[in-house]
Amino acid sequence: MAATATTKSLCTITLLTSAALTLTGCVPSAGGFSVLDEPADASDRLPAGLPSDATENLDAGSARFVGEDQGNQLYLLRNQEKSVCLLVYGPPEEWFAGCGGDHFRTGSSSVAYEVWADGRAPSEQPNQVSPNVYVVEPVQP
Repeated sequence: MAATATTKSLCTITLLTSAALTLTGCVPSAGGFSVLDEPADASDRLPAGLPSDATENLDAGSARFVGEDQGNQLYLLRNQEKSVCLLVYGPPEEWFAGCGGDHFRTGSSSVAYEVWADGRAPSEQPNQVSPNVYVVEPVQP
C-alpha cells in the first residue's frame, strides 16, 4: 500500500513539474517552426551591425529572416538549448531577443511580439508579420 502511494506521489510530482516547465517556456519546442527547417539564403544572415554578444547563446546559423516591422528586422532562430528565439534588430543598432517554446512573447518598451508555432496562432490576430510572428501591444511598466 505504501509503495502505491509513493508511486502516485512521484507520478503527480513528475506531471506537475513537466506542466510547469512547459508553461514557462523552459522546455525546447519539439518543432513546429517549419521556417527553421528551410534552407538558408543570403537574406537570413544576421545584420552586420549586431554586436557579437547579441548572439552569445544563439545559433546564428539557424537564423531565418521572417519580416520587418516599424523598421525592425525580425529573425527566428534557435538558442544553444534548441529553444526557438526571436531576434529583433532595429536602427540604430538596437536589438533584443527572447526565447521560448511553442508560444512566447518578447519586446521592449516600444514594441512587443508574440511567437507561435505553426498552426497554433490565435484566430484573431490582425498584426501578422509572418506565419509565426505577430505584433502586440508592449507591456508598459
